[in-house]
Amino acid sequence: MIRQDKVHAITCTGANLEEDLFNLVARSQYVRLPNYRELSPQQEEELLRSSSKSSHRHVHPGRGSHSPHRTSGNRRMGLRCAEKERGFPHEFLFKILRECRLKKFYEIDPADSWMIAAAHKDLPMFVPGWEDSTLGNIYAARCITGSNH
Repeated sequence: MIRQDKVHAITCTGANLEEDLFNLVARSQYVRLPNYRELSPQQEEELLRSSSKSSHRHVHPGRGSHSPHRTSGNRRMGLRCAEKERGFPHEFLFKILRECRLKKFYEIDPADSWMIAAAHKDLPMFVPGWEDSTLGNIYAARCITGSNH
């Protein structure tokens, strides 16, 4: 719909942005949980216990998939806060996508990424919950500390 000019702006959380980006560059590290809403508290606990034993994945049953917190997804984003220009976080992500900085890491067809489509259309984005995502927290922390590592 974005590519067909049927979308003129997007409002979403940081977690929505993050999921699309990590799907693009770290899909192989995702664990799909299609029926996550039907998990019992005991099943959720077991998922969390099993994921904490692995350094390669971290499961969040409440989202239906895991976010690769400690994986290449975050490192591949390469967010740098030292840039002199100012902008909203999604504008920096758009720049990274338009400049194809992540192309060598793509694990899905870029035609399946709504973020790439939005970046190429330069759609207005309203992301009131940027800090609800891991990437948002890392970005904010790096801006506060001035660290790019």
